[in-house]
Amino acid sequence: MLPSVSKNERNFSAEAKFQKMETKVSSFLEASVFAWERNDGKQALEYAKEAVRRERAVVKLREQQNLVEDTNTDLTFSVLFNLAQQYTNNGLFSEALKMYETLTKNKMFTTAGDLLINIGNIYMHKQQYISAIRQYQLALERVPSAQKIILANMGIAYFKLKKYKDSMNCFEEAMQIKSNFPIGFNLLLCAVLLEDWQQLKICFVNLLDSSFFYELEFRKIPLRQCLSQWENSKRQQKDQIILNAASLVAPKISSNYDEGYSWCVEMTKKSKYADIADDLELNKAVRCLHAGQVEEVRSSVSALNNIAMLYFLQGDLKEAEDIAEKALASDRYNACALVNRGNVCFRRGEYELAREYYRDAWSNEANCIEALYNLSLSCRQLGLFDEALECLQKIRAVVVAYNGNSQAIEWYTQAHVVAPNDPSILSKLGELHEKIGDKQQAFHFFLDSYRLYPSCLETTEWLATYYVEKELTEKAIAYFERAAMIQPNEVKWHLMVANCLRRSGNYTKALQRYRETHSRFPDDINCLEQLVRAATDLGLAEAAEYAEALKRAEKLKLQKVTNDCLNIEFLQFAVCYGIDVLFKVGGREQKIELPWTSLSTN
Repeated sequence: MLPSVSKNERNFSAEAKFQKMETKVSSFLEASVFAWERNDGKQALEYAKEAVRRERAVVKLREQQNLVEDTNTDLTFSVLFNLAQQYTNNGLFSEALKMYETLTKNKMFTTAGDLLINIGNIYMHKQQYISAIRQYQLALERVPSAQKIILANMGIAYFKLKKYKDSMNCFEEAMQIKSNFPIGFNLLLCAVLLEDWQQLKICFVNLLDSSFFYELEFRKIPLRQCLSQWENSKRQQKDQIILNAASLVAPKISSNYDEGYSWCVEMTKKSKYADIADDLELNKAVRCLHAGQVEEVRSSVSALNNIAMLYFLQGDLKEAEDIAEKALASDRYNACALVNRGNVCFRRGEYELAREYYRDAWSNEANCIEALYNLSLSCRQLGLFDEALECLQKIRAVVVAYNGNSQAIEWYTQAHVVAPNDPSILSKLGELHEKIGDKQQAFHFFLDSYRLYPSCLETTEWLATYYVEKELTEKAIAYFERAAMIQPNEVKWHLMVANCLRRSGNYTKALQRYRETHSRFPDDINCLEQLVRAATDLGLAEAAEYAEALKRAEKLKLQKVTNDCLNIEFLQFAVCYGIDVLFKVGGREQKIELPWTSLSTN
């Protein structure tokens, strides 16, 4: 008679079968997502359909065995949502809408309200903007956490319908929640189309106050693109948005394009994106040059200087000369323009003329280091070495007089915010604080750097020296021991450990460490000197033995130095008089024939 199987055992066996089937469904779901990442949309759709078909089979099987309450609703939602998404990706918008409507009508899915945004996006693709707005309005009520995205999409829909006032209102609300560049630029476009010039200025300022990245933008980084490449592309996009915005605003807020653009440049310099102000100046100068408005370019001498330098770096000396001359025509005393003009002469080999331009630049602007350095190069080419040396000494005096440590600390602090786990930045901050006399703050930075990178010898040595200066020799020992581990063949670290032990009063341990160091480095004079001193202080008889060893080591060192000097002198003598020199190599005498060099008596 076969044993009976209980109902619980049957349910357990069935559940194991269901889980195995659901695992297969999940594998098709993952395959669909990965296929889309590979830009294989058709394959992604096929996998999505197969995942839905298999998931439906699992649900029906559960219904047949009265196990509906254990249905995996998360898996059901995932496969249906993925299928709708793949329909959208493949341009099958009608099928995608049907799938989304199925999900939103099913009360079993509590998060289906978020899909109203997706439905609205599909209507946007189909250019049914009124239907899209209706879906976005429903989503505003049901998904308050996504208000900014919804309002931005509504603004675009109103913009497509040419309802610029409604579009502007949506963008303004979105900017109040959290500003970013695309929304700020769209708001600026609305102000242009509504011809609200006062609001246009406000929009430009708000754009410059916007955040750099999109919200949740990091999730959109392609798998084949590294973070630095993505960041560079976004930075270029940001720069282009500001340039385009300035080009739109400048002619609208003033009858004079130059004045309007100057206002944009000033606002940019005051913002957190001041680094692009130079690009704006260049853009302004190029526009004026193309329009033949040289008079308006005169207020942009710095931009002309930048253009001249670009031509110079490209090797186009004729264009560089022409632009530099235009800059000098606008401001004959501008040091940068004079340097650019001198650079062209220097490259052509006209060193005397280049020297004159550099001297004029230095005379007009005493802190123009470029002019002074280039002047030294010109003097060297002309054989005026004393004048070249004088120029370099002046540069040194200027650099020493200019205390740039505070500015450097500010920049490195900003770099530390961006890369908080970079030990080299922390070490540099420590060095700079030490230069300005803030030893305590320097200690904190070096300590943080050591925690991140304990194998850095310079940082380890600095911390050990700091503790020695503070007479905390016990703590210094740990860092000198670390240095000895990093450089085990460097006698200095072993001696420093022993010295710290002696300073802390551990004379016996210090003597033992000196002995160990002497056994590893028997010819080291410093180690022998410390051994003699330590043994003498402790009254040990071996002090005489170490003293004798010290004398022998010093004698050997002196003899080696003497021999080296004699060899050098003899070789010099042999070279001068053409004597053949014999050296023993490998037990055999080898003759080194030195060429005869006639010495001029003139």
